[in-house]
Amino acid sequence: MSGLEESREQIAKTERQLMLLESQVAHYRSLTHQVTTLASKINDRILDLGTLLEGFDSEHRRVQERILSCVENEDDDGVLAGKDLLVKLASDLQMLVDSQIAMNEMREVAAQAAGSAERKGAEASKAFWKLFGDLRALRVQYTLMGGNLDEL
Repeated sequence: MSGLEESREQIAKTERQLMLLESQVAHYRSLTHQVTTLASKINDRILDLGTLLEGFDSEHRRVQERILSCVENEDDDGVLAGKDLLVKLASDLQMLVDSQIAMNEMREVAAQAAGSAERKGAEASKAFWKLFGDLRALRVQYTLMGGNLDEL
């Protein structure tokens, strides 16, 4: 096999490797974007949960005042209904707190995934540009050996 043929094969192999690296870079960019979008949605949900939690305090006070009013008026049915409502509020509050804890954990996982995808994308990009430089050097060597780049 002549030097030109070996050089041609090396150029073709390097071009294939470049295409693979280019698709990896695109994949990691897309993945980073997707995870960042997900993290943004999680943050929005956490804010929504915070707003709901703020509303519980005023609702709790309102129910307590209603119970006290029922006690003053000796309305036993109203007191029992108020107690039932307080139990439901406590259950709903626990559900919201649990949801907020889960969302915080999901946000942390999303942040780690985004960081990992960014690092891998940067590594792939660095490898791409190094290989691109190697390809340029191979093409220069090929032309110096008398090869025609248009024939590749």
